[in-house]
Amino acid sequence: MGHYPAGSSSNCFVHYIQEILSGKFREFDIRPQLLPIGLRVGNVEPLDYPLHMVTAPVVLLYASNDWMSDTRDVSRLASSLPNVMDTYLVPQGTFNHLDFMYGIHSNTLVYERIFSILNLNSRLGGAGSYSWRSYLTK
Repeated sequence: MGHYPAGSSSNCFVHYIQEILSGKFREFDIRPQLLPIGLRVGNVEPLDYPLHMVTAPVVLLYASNDWMSDTRDVSRLASSLPNVMDTYLVPQGTFNHLDFMYGIHSNTLVYERIFSILNLNSRLGGAGSYSWRSYLTK
């Protein structure tokens, strides 16, 4: 944790703030960084990500105490994606964003579920087989 968040750009954080302020999941808006205030004219807006075109099966794992993603945003994302196979709310109220990587209970609360999904998907024929959803236990 001495170098956390290693590998991140300040633009990642700026993009995250842009999404919060706009309420939209869209491309990075580079205009504020490049243009002086007096030159910011026109109505060129960054494009929303076309989530309806995502065809890969998706599993969303989230926590109610995660300061980086609100449960309402996860629900909104799930309703925007056409191929959500499962959504899983980690059943521990204190579980947060860092716990997905560093939590002492991550193995039982998260990793075992992920490995079960991956193993089951592999046995059922890979990414093209979407019937594994019925095998998941909540």
